[in-house]
Amino acid sequence: MRPFCVLVLVAGGCVCGTVGGGPDGGPGGGGGGSANPGGGGTLETGGGGSATGGGGPQDGGLLPCPVDAGIDGAGVCTLWAFSAFDAACTDGYTRTRSCDGRYDCRTSDHNGCAAGVNVGAPAPPGCPACSGAPGYLEYFGYWRDSDFRNMVCQLQDHVNFSMTNDGQSIVDFAATFGVPNFGLTAPTVGAPAPLQAVVVRDDADASAYGYCAMNPCPNGIIDGWNAVKMQAESDGDAIRAQHPNAHIMINLADGDANGQLDFQTIPDFTLPRGVDWVGLECYTGAASCQANMNVVRGLLPPGGKAWVIAAGVNSYGTEDALVSDAQAMFDWAHADPDVIGIIVFVWSNQILCPPDCMSLAVKQLPNLLAKYRAIGDIITGKTNVDPKPDSACPPP
Repeated sequence: MRPFCVLVLVAGGCVCGTVGGGPDGGPGGGGGGSANPGGGGTLETGGGGSATGGGGPQDGGLLPCPVDAGIDGAGVCTLWAFSAFDAACTDGYTRTRSCDGRYDCRTSDHNGCAAGVNVGAPAPPGCPACSGAPGYLEYFGYWRDSDFRNMVCQLQDHVNFSMTNDGQSIVDFAATFGVPNFGLTAPTVGAPAPLQAVVVRDDADASAYGYCAMNPCPNGIIDGWNAVKMQAESDGDAIRAQHPNAHIMINLADGDANGQLDFQTIPDFTLPRGVDWVGLECYTGAASCQANMNVVRGLLPPGGKAWVIAAGVNSYGTEDALVSDAQAMFDWAHADPDVIGIIVFVWSNQILCPPDCMSLAVKQLPNLLAKYRAIGDIITGKTNVDPKPDSACPPP
């Protein structure tokens, strides 16, 4: 027998064993490489079909685990699924899968914290201290990119959802790039599954002031909020009646741009019943956004999450300031377990015009575009997807 090492695309690198198996080895493959003498059964663990050194199927042993392009379990195992981080998450995590019981394939193992759960996948969220990991953020995209306009082709390289008008044709088009719909409609082919999110009220807290400007509010602004809240609850109930797993979302605004979202000026403010996602309009900087989040956190229902709606228009600052703020926004949000994603307002100034035909947005600001592409790549794991030129995309 002669020693050998093989390179496999799993948590480890080279594993060593012997060619030919032990003296009792049958056609099932040699022993010597696994922690279990003579066993293990996969290329990664050194081979071995039976506990006596490699029994094959003809002696009642397990079939060798098939390997394709260095990946074990091909065709007989499910994809790996994240199980749990170690007590110190930077030490790594365990993952599990199920396999055809006739094959000697491992069903659990251990990965480094920055390793993808499957080959080509990003590291699992939940360990911000892990170098190279995306933290808690799961989603990145742009506000209504394919609602007013069809722009998903232009940004498919660094987003993992598209805010469409929920029409079948645009949802199907986004699916051709592997981009899920933010809303309720699933693509005709079935995948990728939609996020099933519905914004039942944009600028919800600011709307309370609008209500009181048009209607009597004898008890003050809380009357306005209660009216807005009641409508949001009614809309949410109707949506959940048809889509029980829908995420009901409202956005909170900063109407006077003082850095404090308007809900903080409404006495005894609570979220509408059924709302589990809350968008925070963060156009005055990362520090004020995080301060607002620290207040919203106590209002979220169990399992509720917040979205950061970040500035992507030069009416909110110079391009250099926007670039700096985008990085600062990501730095705190990716370490916050209650923040699930970033929505940038907006991709292109075509969405703003009219009435605002003077401002420039992400697409027209090259340094900001580079920054958001980098942030999107980290969150989505799309580091190897190239952007498409406008000439390769349909007119928006």
